[in-house]
Amino acid sequence: MTSPPSACDCPERRPLSVSPALIRRLAEDRALLGDARSGAAGLSCAATESLVEGIGGSVNYPLLAGLCRNGLIRAGIDTVAHAMTSEWIRLTCLGGHPDETQRAKLASLETALGAFGLQDVFAEAARMIGYFGGCLVFIDTGTSDPDVLRLPLDHHPLSFPKGALQRFTLIEPGTVSPGVCDTRNPLSEDYYRPVTWKIAGTLEVHRSRFLYFSAGDLPARIRPSYNFFGVPMAEVALDYVAHFTETRAAAARLLTKFSRLIFKTNMNDVLSGGLGTDMERRIQYAIDHWTNDDLFIIDKEDEDVIKVESTLGGVTEIVRQSLEMVAAIFRVPVMKLLGISPSGLNATGDADLRNFHENVGHLQEKQLNAPLEKALDVLQLHLFGEIDPALTFEWRPLEEQNEAELARIDELAARTLALGVEAGAITAQEMRAALMKMPSLRLDSAL
Repeated sequence: MTSPPSACDCPERRPLSVSPALIRRLAEDRALLGDARSGAAGLSCAATESLVEGIGGSVNYPLLAGLCRNGLIRAGIDTVAHAMTSEWIRLTCLGGHPDETQRAKLASLETALGAFGLQDVFAEAARMIGYFGGCLVFIDTGTSDPDVLRLPLDHHPLSFPKGALQRFTLIEPGTVSPGVCDTRNPLSEDYYRPVTWKIAGTLEVHRSRFLYFSAGDLPARIRPSYNFFGVPMAEVALDYVAHFTETRAAAARLLTKFSRLIFKTNMNDVLSGGLGTDMERRIQYAIDHWTNDDLFIIDKEDEDVIKVESTLGGVTEIVRQSLEMVAAIFRVPVMKLLGISPSGLNATGDADLRNFHENVGHLQEKQLNAPLEKALDVLQLHLFGEIDPALTFEWRPLEEQNEAELARIDELAARTLALGVEAGAITAQEMRAALMKMPSLRLDSAL
């Protein structure tokens, strides 16, 4: 017989230790960039190793929080999070034909979504997924009794009375830790999935009282390393951002030193210490004041001056490619992430935007659908005291078709329906029902 779940006996989560060599490396990177205030901007590839110290370690939340100051990481995560929640959802009914009671419920749910600010809550949760790998949103029913909070939030009037919902509160993952957790029975539904969460290490709350957000499921053995959430996008992108930062810094150094002035003289005197003070002053003056308008006077017998320039060809492409890799890891078009217009013959960026919208739709289903379904159930219990399973939602498309495109599509569909009526494949009533659903005709609102 398998022992019941107890306090989580997963590998102990311990604070990370950063080696002095890594600290020196980060300091060198910051000095190289000339920006001592932006620690995140100068992170090198070696910093990735300090995020998670293998299985049994813990996510370095302070370091991940510092990455919020990095412009590229912030732009990528915020762009995706905004796209996931900007158009929000459309409440609907299974089958597409709600009755009068369901229409009234949908209108009440629409009002409650705005009153509780769920769109803003989900937008912030999407950002937390990108920065930290996930988060929790507490369903506040007004109770503060620790014994009650440890109990499940059942869909029952005794557990969730009508009108009990107070608010939805976002909890950052750095303030939570797993409570009761089964780590022994792989056949258990709760295997490496916390049954309760500890808030600030003291208050234990049942998982049913939270909306759970995660970047994606992980193998069971490494879930404790990420505090039972997912891999943060900030960690994934860090290596690519560090490579771009190094490439950009190298290009900046090349721009300042691509032209070198070489002064030819007798090196035997220099190496033997015979370089006089007059020569030293001449060289120092050339270093301090050399411009294109200066005149360099040399000994025509023993001295010479030449100018050597490094080629800059290909530097722009290398820097641009490293920047495009950052956009690629976020799966965001460069045009949308950086505002750079696509170049080339007939380049419009439409295909890139379509791919981006498909990826956002996938993330919505993977990361937001489950908590949103639970939130709608909670709102129904709050408003009606019961749950109507026919009431559901759909994500609004990120790119709406314009009226001309809709009219053209509906016109082709209407012709196809007319051919079907002529051939006897469908009846006139069926054709009329299909025409009623065409948005460009607006027959439903006209009748």
